[in-house]
Amino acid sequence: NGVITAGTLIANAAGNVNLGGVAHNVASLSGSAGGTFSFRDADGFQIGPAGSGGISAPTRVVLQADTGSITQATGSPIDTAALEVNLPAGALVLDGGSANTTLAADLNRIDSLTQSVLSSFNANNGITIRNSGDLALNAWVVTDTAAGNVTLHSQSGNITQPSNLITTNTLSVSAPAGSVALTNGAVPPTTTSVVANELGAVGTVFVAGDFTLRTFLDMNLTGAVQVGTAA
Repeated sequence: NGVITAGTLIANAAGNVNLGGVAHNVASLSGSAGGTFSFRDADGFQIGPAGSGGISAPTRVVLQADTGSITQATGSPIDTAALEVNLPAGALVLDGGSANTTLAADLNRIDSLTQSVLSSFNANNGITIRNSGDLALNAWVVTDTAAGNVTLHSQSGNITQPSNLITTNTLSVSAPAGSVALTNGAVPPTTTSVVANELGAVGTVFVAGDFTLRTFLDMNLTGAVQVGTAA
């Protein structure tokens, strides 16, 4: 049936890595591809182990787990133009191995979040991404609205939302050297013709530049909001 069972899987290819057709069973995953890197697991896995170099694929990285979560070890970043994730019963924790790491070797280098035609960028139990540079949300980013939160961090760049929405319980963002604009591409941000994000609450916000947010529901602030000179 082509299922790979292993403690650690390292997959490298000059072309594409296509391991998304069946659900494999590995504990740790790393590797590289010249184009797209696609992998599906049965019950969750770690991008690692520590110091593995993570996953690098210039076109797209597609990660799935039928159950369970995807976590990340130190020194194991994802480096890609587009990341697509499907976790119907787990959490996505791409925090570089630590909730507070600022090390270049740990931080992800993801240009954008994306989705397939029939899906969304989803992790039922929560989404955490610590990124090095700019991060663009070009996907419907979804968690369970009762159990899952979205936490996004860009260490040296901006977080933008050229298209699509965030649907989550609580949204927290940080950009200590940039701005955050979550407007679903609305120009100007106050236009009523563009659908807005669906957030149960806004948690911690720490943004050096401007912070712009469109929300469809009541805006419930549950964390400290520090923007501009206050950040």
